[in-house]
Amino acid sequence: MCAKNFIKNISIFSALITSFSASAQDRQQYGDWMVECKKEENQCTISQVAVLEGSEETLMQLAMIFTRTENDENSQLLAVLPLGVPLDTAPILILDEEEVTELPIRFCLTDGCYFSMDLGTDLLEKFIAAEDGVLRLDSPRSGELNIPVSGDGSKAAFNSLWDRF
Repeated sequence: MCAKNFIKNISIFSALITSFSASAQDRQQYGDWMVECKKEENQCTISQVAVLEGSEETLMQLAMIFTRTENDENSQLLAVLPLGVPLDTAPILILDEEEVTELPIRFCLTDGCYFSMDLGTDLLEKFIAAEDGVLRLDSPRSGELNIPVSGDGSKAAFNSLWDRF
């Protein structure tokens, strides 16, 4: 990956991880999904965080970032997993018990490992329709780890984008 793309990816992920400094009107919760928009940048994010039951330890941050310019629309699927999770194979996103895609790893930093890919129309439609899902990690040493992806509120979160963009 060239330095320019690496820096671009770092800034995209930083925007996700450090969260938006959006006003209360630009941030709204829909079930398990949070919608945050930066209107001045024509960017909205739909995200959720999975935490370890019985603790506040983050297992996964999952987000879809939508950006619109005069000439283009772009959407990315992003995931962040903490250091120490098994990454022998690429994580597999499963929605409504159907394997949808593998998430390619981009890089790891001290706060976790970052995965991203373009969010095409087919995958977006599956997210909108999904009732639930998991991000599955497989490791010969550790076995299978399934991190839940909630569908609660996803349709309302996606529908709210049309009013915000």
